[in-house]
Amino acid sequence: MLQRWDDAATSRGGPVAYAPPGVLTGYGPALRRPRGGIHRAGTGTSTSWDGCVDGAVRSGERVAKGILAAL
Repeated sequence: MLQRWDDAATSRGGPVAYAPPGVLTGYGPALRRPRGGIHRAGTGTSTSWDGCVDGAVRSGERVAKGILAAL
């Protein structure tokens, strides 16, 4: 089956999730902040290359450093 991302209402044809201007800059730091010992990693929490494998790797490295620093 072929997926037409440009026809999907949720992606609006883009390679990453859609958010109106200001959402990631306004809430991004809160997504990256650990909560109760829980650290979030993933492409959506990356400070660069959001939506790409490179962003996911950078996010994983950021979280690993944060966990090691907390030990």
